[in-house]
Amino acid sequence: MELKWMVSAGRIESIQTRAEHVNPARYDAFVDAFGINNVGLVSMDNVVKEIKTGEPAFVYLLGRDLEVKLSDERGVQGKLFLASGFDLGRGKMSGRKDLERVMGYLDSQIEKGNIGRVVNSRYSTLFEDKKSFVGLKGDGFSVPKTYHFEKNKDFVNFFVQNGKHVVKHRFGYDGVNNFLIDLSNINSFVENEKISDYVVQEVLPIISETRLIFYKDEFLGARKIMDRTRPWEKESSTKRKHLVEACSPSIKDIDSARQMFRHSRAVIGGVDTVQLESGEDKVLEFNGVSTGLGYPGGVYDLNSVVAQRLKELDS
Repeated sequence: MELKWMVSAGRIESIQTRAEHVNPARYDAFVDAFGINNVGLVSMDNVVKEIKTGEPAFVYLLGRDLEVKLSDERGVQGKLFLASGFDLGRGKMSGRKDLERVMGYLDSQIEKGNIGRVVNSRYSTLFEDKKSFVGLKGDGFSVPKTYHFEKNKDFVNFFVQNGKHVVKHRFGYDGVNNFLIDLSNINSFVENEKISDYVVQEVLPIISETRLIFYKDEFLGARKIMDRTRPWEKESSTKRKHLVEACSPSIKDIDSARQMFRHSRAVIGGVDTVQLESGEDKVLEFNGVSTGLGYPGGVYDLNSVVAQRLKELDS
């Protein structure tokens, strides 16, 4: 099997049941590029089980039109391994230790000759940890001021001294586990969450958000979201209009985002930037293999382009 593709726990079931949030174009593009019987799906929880017990992970053969069936093949071995989904199921987000364990295991399989290459690498995958942004502003990157705390006491003291800030899960996505915290709700947050799993960022007056997709050093495309509803806002009570638009960034904007992409050392991924009321841009986060690549009829569809690039990787 030429490609093994790790997805989050529960994703294979979502594909089998053709859940609304599953994008058929993404999966069909990889089947078209790599060929029938050449794409196998493994779930994050099964990879963790393989690491713990030595029992090879189940592999599900991916066909066109979201057809999935259990393969006789087991384990992560193969020419190319796509490290995409990292959730462990039941609403549990992965933590850094989970990712370090999985990516370390995949690296050991490369050393043994069982895997040809992992995309993205351990370094790039761990760079998706929002804690990676701590200190980047001081290194000359235009990013939000970002802080991380291990102890509840230090976390609370920061808010006593600095007031309202945005708090984000280090491995959150799509606004999941993003909060606007101040002294009125900090006690409830501290009581219910593990502080070290989160980063704290300054509140930004955001007008729009742009995602720029790169493969190696190549800019592939972009989209812009205008006036996005904040995760802590209720759509029914806000006047914001969520609009996704096609976008042609300037050479300057592309080069700025590419600087962050190069810093991530990734093969494939997206850099999210935000445009502020002042006219300034800031890099908000880096997303790796699981970056949304669009869909037919949307503002872009980069699924086939990326699948083909990966098929030709190192060839």
